[in-house]
Amino acid sequence: MLDGVQGSIGYSIRWFRDNFAGLEQEAAGILEKQVSAFEIMNMEAIKTKPGAGGVIYLPYLFGKFHPILNPNAKGVFFGVSPTTTRAHLIRATMEGCSYDMYQSLKSSLNLGLNVDEIIATGGPSKSDMWCQIMADVTNRKIITVNAPEAAPFGDAILAGVGSGIFKNFEEVAEKAIKTDRVFEPNSSNHNMYEELFSIYEDIYKSTLKDFDKLMEVQLKYSL
Repeated sequence: MLDGVQGSIGYSIRWFRDNFAGLEQEAAGILEKQVSAFEIMNMEAIKTKPGAGGVIYLPYLFGKFHPILNPNAKGVFFGVSPTTTRAHLIRATMEGCSYDMYQSLKSSLNLGLNVDEIIATGGPSKSDMWCQIMADVTNRKIITVNAPEAAPFGDAILAGVGSGIFKNFEEVAEKAIKTDRVFEPNSSNHNMYEELFSIYEDIYKSTLKDFDKLMEVQLKYSL
């Protein structure tokens, strides 16, 4: 089993909501939670074009985990300009998390594994826009299923098979797991994202020493 840990995916958009989306949270409250702040943010971001106006986000709020562990890595918004809007930053957050996912996928492909499709679960899978971004970035089909929170569902499956309630995992898959939505990659968007992904990797490499220096200053002055 391979595990490409990503430490700040759903949390990145939650962090953005908690610190920069006061208007969206207020609107969600006025609508009596018929629409969540996340959904309003999604509606804002969908008005922007793929590429987020040239803004690239590095989702390392808790450091970088894969393929090389670096606890000193930090989150970065790169390419902010006078034309950058909050909607651009929301989309950039989704795209940056997808670049991190793509980096994990590439490490698997480098081992000779064949990956034709990806099952998305959790918070990001609830957003059609984010799922399409993942499909376009990775150039892979993205599939969502009827179990949005995979970890507890997976635990239940393991317990069911282990206790003999189910004969094997294939039986569980046939009975309990159903495809919800399917997102096909857009080749034109993927070509653009490949170029942006290359820059994404270069940003991290060029800031490696600065991450370490920043950590030293933070520790020195208790920042």
